Amino acid sequence: MLVAAFTALVSAGVLAGGAAGLFLHLLLPERHLTKETRDVVHLATGMLSVLAALVLGLLIATARDSLSSADRSVRDFSAILIQAEQGLRVYGPEAAPARDVLRHYTHAAFSQRWTRDDRDILDAASPTGTTLEQLRLAVLSLQPASDVQRWLREQILTQNDRLLSLRWQMLEQQDLPFQPVFVVLLTCWLFFIFTGFGFMAPRNAAVCVAFGVCAVAVGGAMFLILEMETPFTGIIQVSRQPLAIALAHMER
Repeated sequence: MLVAAFTALVSAGVLAGGAAGLFLHLLLPERHLTKETRDVVHLATGMLSVLAALVLGLLIATARDSLSSADRSVRDFSAILIQAEQGLRVYGPEAAPARDVLRHYTHAAFSQRWTRDDRDILDAASPTGTTLEQLRLAVLSLQPASDVQRWLREQILTQNDRLLSLRWQMLEQQDLPFQPVFVVLLTCWLFFIFTGFGFMAPRNAAVCVAFGVCAVAVGGAMFLILEMETPFTGIIQVSRQPLAIALAHMER
């Protein structure tokens, strides 16, 4: 809902700016429509266009970093799941209950969506959110009979701590990380930019179509940015393929 609202706001700002420029051209007297006036408007519009491009580039870079960071977190999470399962397998039959807990968590993480209503599989309040704590207790209950088992037990506990840390990190990455003021500021600049375009443009259907195409294009760009900023919800999400690989490794 928030992504759609911001996308509509940006598109509306572009259309409103173009319409305001065309309407302003009709209202102003002829002495305000001289070549010198158009040159000043052109320079001001160019300056605002550069500023808007810088802000848009900043938003794109931030969104890309957010998506890449979330993807790395999921891949690291899956790799540690595999390492923990391998350690439990090497430990011996005594670790079978802990392996079952780990397999259950991995299956739940892969089978469910990242979010389902208000119950997130990464949330500590959800059933799957407590599974890693159950894994810790299962590993702590192991009684090592050799130095190798003792070392494996410590390694698995360390990996469990890392899994807990990554889970909370992914949970925090679900929130919209940037301030809405950037979108509002960009919308204002786009409004004034297209007001300048409309002021200098002839009043015909081709210009109106061009403004409409620009509104859709800019709105689409903002939609993609906001989708990348929320990597666990919406249309653009991080891949769950690493979890599928981890689950396949555990079930073979």
